[in-house]
Amino acid sequence: MKKIKNNLDTIIYIIVILLILFLRFPYLVYEPGGTINVNDRFVSVPYESKGTINQTYVSVQRGNLVSMFLGWLLPDYDIVPDDENKIDDETQEEANKRDRIAYEYALSSATAVAYESAGLETNVTDSYGGIYYIFDGAKTDLKIGDKIVKYNNKKFNYEEFFPFVKEAKKGTRIEFEVIRNKKKKNCYAIISTIKDELIEEYDGIGVIIYTINEYKNEPNIEFESRANEMGSSGGLMLALGMYNALTEDDITHGLNIAGTGTIEIDGKVGEIGGVKYKILGAVRNKCDVFLVPEKNYDEAKEVIKDRNFKIKLIKVTTFDEALEELNKLSA
Repeated sequence: MKKIKNNLDTIIYIIVILLILFLRFPYLVYEPGGTINVNDRFVSVPYESKGTINQTYVSVQRGNLVSMFLGWLLPDYDIVPDDENKIDDETQEEANKRDRIAYEYALSSATAVAYESAGLETNVTDSYGGIYYIFDGAKTDLKIGDKIVKYNNKKFNYEEFFPFVKEAKKGTRIEFEVIRNKKKKNCYAIISTIKDELIEEYDGIGVIIYTINEYKNEPNIEFESRANEMGSSGGLMLALGMYNALTEDDITHGLNIAGTGTIEIDGKVGEIGGVKYKILGAVRNKCDVFLVPEKNYDEAKEVIKDRNFKIKLIKVTTFDEALEELNKLSA
């Protein structure tokens, strides 16, 4: 007891440090994010850019004593429940795998859009079905993040697979070959009645699948992604960066272009989350222009107006519209 009393201050200090480091609350803290210059990620580009094309992201911290205090204290920080980025009762690991599939889909779609817009052909070397979500009640041992290679010993092709599933009778068992954690695995799914609050009742396998193509084009530009990069919101900027690297005319005009938005294979730009934090990150990194999907435009405009930011805001609904707007800019 005497030793404890003599070292009480040190013991209290250690306890406080341990609480700060390891005590977790069921919350996330959203804060102003940053930018990723996609120019730096492309390998073997035909044309260099005078300006930059930047993806934007939201910075997220797990809820601990420090981050929760900052979230309460700072106006640009927000505290949200940690299940906000999850669907139903999925685990964080499942949510991360789902977001990684969405990222791979965004890169695949961005590649197709960029090459087509540049007037170049694409060469699909492989494709797979990425399992994005599995509804409650689905009779399957497929998992979120699985990559479907074959079904019933046939190479996966969504344009053939979807009609097959739609016409299959209830109770039909479908055999799959998938890649899970870099290993091949055999799985199954049974056609059954799917009931879920997110969708209308229907007969199917109860799985949302993204078709993801892998390309080897000419000229072949590869994008070096990071394992921790997730989500589909960087698709528009990926497509713009790749297009700019493939074409002689520099769409940046020497400016620092930032933005956000999903991209579909037909060039449509979709809404995203966290636009406030992404604009704050773009301004902090001295970007000149911010591209935003139409459905996020009002929120983005309000943020810029309230903070009196000088960054130019451009609303877009398609990839072609984004190109048209950027071609109007001059340094």
